[in-house]
Amino acid sequence: MATTIVNHSSTTVVPTVRPAEHHSSGIRTYYVPSDSHPGTEYAVQHIRKPGMNRWQCSCPHFYFRCAAKRRHCKHIRVARLAASPAA
Repeated sequence: MATTIVNHSSTTVVPTVRPAEHHSSGIRTYYVPSDSHPGTEYAVQHIRKPGMNRWQCSCPHFYFRCAAKRRHCKHIRVARLAASPAA
């Protein structure tokens, strides 16, 4: 099931994000489904430790294009929306 987010200018359908059942200290893990490969999920981690606050994803796009430039892939953006408290 997907979640629909409505703002003033557009409507966005966000895929269902599944949080991991167990988290390590300072690391939150979420599983985000792939749009282009049905049945595939990517692990997105939010790492918050002293001196570190970053997001990383297991998708190829993040690994090859985003990580070195400190950018977020679409899976991280979806996980951030799901992780943020409801307004």
